[in-house]
Amino acid sequence: MEILRYPPSIFPKTPTFNNYRIIIEEKNLLLYMKNSTIVTVATIAVTLIISMLAGYGAARFRFPGKGFIMFTILAGQAVGRFANAMPMYFVASKIKLLDTYIILIFVYSAFIIPLVTWLMQSYYRTIPRQLEEAAFLDGCNSWTAFWRVIVPLMKTSMVAGGIIAAVNAWNEFILALNLTKSDSMRTLPVALHLFQTDYGVEWGFLSAASIFSILPIIIVFLLLQKYFVQGMTAGSLSAS
Repeated sequence: MEILRYPPSIFPKTPTFNNYRIIIEEKNLLLYMKNSTIVTVATIAVTLIISMLAGYGAARFRFPGKGFIMFTILAGQAVGRFANAMPMYFVASKIKLLDTYIILIFVYSAFIIPLVTWLMQSYYRTIPRQLEEAAFLDGCNSWTAFWRVIVPLMKTSMVAGGIIAAVNAWNEFILALNLTKSDSMRTLPVALHLFQTDYGVEWGFLSAASIFSILPIIIVFLLLQKYFVQGMTAGSLSAS
């Protein structure tokens, strides 16, 4: 097989798309992509909603222990997913959520929200308070001012946070492997692992499936990279 040739060739002499056809028609690749898409989109939505509200509270309100709480939230990022994989498996099994979209969305959001919350609260501090005060004079309450005045100004930060959530949820492997059992709930990273069999690695299928795995993230990033860079830069400048 040309794929096993050593030294490898940069351009194949006999290119073929047969591996792409097989993984789509026989290896359930579209099912795995559907699962990853559902989990990723839902994780983005949950992460952005909670992080925007939490970041706004951290940036605009003073309350006892705020510094300690924010530090604790960020310090939680130091706990690796390997350490949480088994406890989460037993918890998910106890509450009957093992092998469901819900547990994956919940777990992914819990890991991503702290980082995105810090990004959001840094960006909120770049927005003048006078805008909210003007909204209060026009009869808005805090909730209305937040949604009508602040949220429209958060486009770049929302895109940055959304990309962070998307990359983490789309590429996550360890928790997806432990929290899903049936083939119908496998996500794309777990599906890639299944091409490593007891008889060896199916390199043709693995390479073709890897292309499907990386293309969506690359396309999204290329389309939104301007907003991503702006959002990350504004947050870093504010934090400094």
